Amino acid sequence: RTRGILVDSVNVGLVSVDEVQDGSISNSVHVELQVIHGLSSVFASWTFVDMESPIVNYMWAIGTVRGGTQLQTFRSTGTSDHATNNNVTLTQGSNIYVTAVAVNAAELRSVAHSNPAMVDKTPP
Repeated sequence: RTRGILVDSVNVGLVSVDEVQDGSISNSVHVELQVIHGLSSVFASWTFVDMESPIVNYMWAIGTVRGGTQLQTFRSTGTSDHATNNNVTLTQGSNIYVTAVAVNAAELRSVAHSNPAMVDKTPP
């Protein structure tokens, strides 16, 4: 998978990955923070493996605490394993967390959280 990057006053923040092993399910969340011309965005991607039933829906949220939804309530991404919010207000020096939820065909849910990603809008 290839992602393009616009290089023009770009500050890419901390990459945060938290992996959870729970029996037959392996989960992880990857977070990137970007500040372009003072505007903030959060990109997250996640990996869930369910050996017993296909995953039919993912949801994600952004918070200031683990499991929180202060910056973005849960949004469905369908079966896409990544999402971006380009309209989120990030406060200098604060930590953000992404929570991802996978729902399988039996409607069972599995949750994964990112490690904290600190917002740093300091110019390079």
